[in-house]
Amino acid sequence: MKKSNHWISFVMLLALAALVTGCQDEAQGPTQPGNVRFTIDARAVANANHGRVGGTLPAGVSLYVTIADAGGHDVYTLKQITLITLGSEYVSEPLLLPPGEYTLKDFLIADTAGNTLYATPKQDSPLARWVANPLPVSFSVTENAVTGLDVQVLAVGEHSAGEFGYVTFRVDVAPFPYFRLSVFAHDSAHALVFSPVRACILDGIDTVYKQTLSAGTQYIAFFGDPSRTYTLSLTQPSYRRYTQTFVLSELLATLDGAPLSVTLTPALTFTSVHHGGYTYIFELVGDADLMIDWGDGVVEPIGIQEHVYEDGHLLHFVSIYGNLESITELKSYYGYGATTEISLVNLPNLRMFAAVETQSPAYMDFRHNPLIEEISLPYSDVRSFDLPEGARLSHVDVVGNEGFSESTLNAAIRAAYLGQIERGYTGSLYLSLIPGGSGGFPAPVTEESLAMLRELRDWYGWFIWPYEF
Repeated sequence: MKKSNHWISFVMLLALAALVTGCQDEAQGPTQPGNVRFTIDARAVANANHGRVGGTLPAGVSLYVTIADAGGHDVYTLKQITLITLGSEYVSEPLLLPPGEYTLKDFLIADTAGNTLYATPKQDSPLARWVANPLPVSFSVTENAVTGLDVQVLAVGEHSAGEFGYVTFRVDVAPFPYFRLSVFAHDSAHALVFSPVRACILDGIDTVYKQTLSAGTQYIAFFGDPSRTYTLSLTQPSYRRYTQTFVLSELLATLDGAPLSVTLTPALTFTSVHHGGYTYIFELVGDADLMIDWGDGVVEPIGIQEHVYEDGHLLHFVSIYGNLESITELKSYYGYGATTEISLVNLPNLRMFAAVETQSPAYMDFRHNPLIEEISLPYSDVRSFDLPEGARLSHVDVVGNEGFSESTLNAAIRAAYLGQIERGYTGSLYLSLIPGGSGGFPAPVTEESLAMLRELRDWYGWFIWPYEF
């Protein structure tokens, strides 16, 4: 049984720095990216006397944009985007961006040879008065949403780049597409279905392509050299990282127009947070033959769950695969084993999970872990979790997690009560805001739950914080 003096060491929270993701790792925090989509109003300029009239974009053109973040740093520089005709409108494919404030700096439409046919003038340029909103234009991207921007462009015609406020109109055109990609995974009925995926293409240590791809067959295009060697890296929570090294010309010849087909392997996955200067440590109870991909190129038997990251990246997508049914416990303590996302979907025999005084996701999903009995999350970032149907618990610890979910707390109490009544568990519930059982509960508790707690404490000998309720 847990003793209260053990909590003397729990009086301080370990703070971790803000997360900055690197392309090489394709790792992302819990925030979901958004998208920006442009609607183009093409106009031709005759002269001041004749005004402006609607224009028609020729087939095969592409949009090129430069976008800066709130700090003024370019996140896309003349990024090529495919244009789609929807009725009488021209719209761009969505462009992935993290939530935040941005500025559209360049907006050009060019043909397949890189010749600019239309452009949006910049402020104070001679042609700026012919559009409603000359560049730069500010816009916001929100989480998991599409931001729409209406942009007016003028036909370049005989006008110079300087009349639009640009130094040059020339853009480099990447061949499109290079190849197609189809990614599959097995669903609950073991049928193959399309899967979304995070895709990166690396040229050595440089990332030349990075996108979150939706389920289906997708076109992969990037500025590349047919004779160079690249590495394709695919990651998706709940699946092993997939990598393939290829020479572009050889891959195209092998595919011969067919899509590259990849089937993902189920895995335990999490995004590790490593600030350098210490060993990344977590604990796992499972088959010794399990393999772990640490996300930095090191793949090895699970062995002792310790690793030193030396590539300088903060985030790494870690995948553990093999006999996943053998995994019964997964634990991290006191700042070690920090994570931003964890997928436990493929662990049917997981019985114990702990994230103690360490960075962790705000939400945990235990719905696919029917045998889960012990959940220990004191002074973590977890504020809610879902339990499997029929869950029966013997231990829950959420001490110090102020702002915890009311529904989660009451569901955990009920699961503990049913564990005692139906299975004879006798355990512990550490549900106080302050170690030692004071400070009240971290969320409101219903009268029904209070009655269950009293019965567990007074009749069955459970150890419960807070003491008084």
